[in-house]
Amino acid sequence: MDDLSRRLQLVCAHVESTWTASPLSAVSTESQLHPDTRPTSTTIWTALKTLLFAATLIEQSILTVLIYEGGLAAPALGSIALRTYSSLAFVLAQFGGVAAAGGVPELRRAVFNALDVVGSDGAESDGLVRTLAQDVRCTCVRARVIFRSHRVLQHLL
Repeated sequence: MDDLSRRLQLVCAHVESTWTASPLSAVSTESQLHPDTRPTSTTIWTALKTLLFAATLIEQSILTVLIYEGGLAAPALGSIALRTYSSLAFVLAQFGGVAAAGGVPELRRAVFNALDVVGSDGAESDGLVRTLAQDVRCTCVRARVIFRSHRVLQHLL
């Protein structure tokens, strides 16, 4: 379970960094897209949603086992699950976030289960918050560099 969670988190982190570097990440409404690019954009978003749902099913399965069987690695695996969702936050936003009314119940359950598992260990909780804060700082710095260096995006600054 540990290896699967870590690999899934790495895949999602890579997807996040690729997305952040993409000019498509700066598009906030479909009207900003050239009509010829809309089918490609739709395909990309379908793949991203599929990744989110696959990650949710995998993480929820792992977290269910952790909740019922426990174990020393449980808080660390819960932390990995939350970092996975952090990497997919840009996709989650399309659904209104984790706790959105009418949102995806499986997603909400997985995130709240991960929070419960991580919350059982103070040191793991503290480490997770520090890691997420560092990830946010790094993402902001990368985004500024990308926006400043990309000709298409410079007009948005």
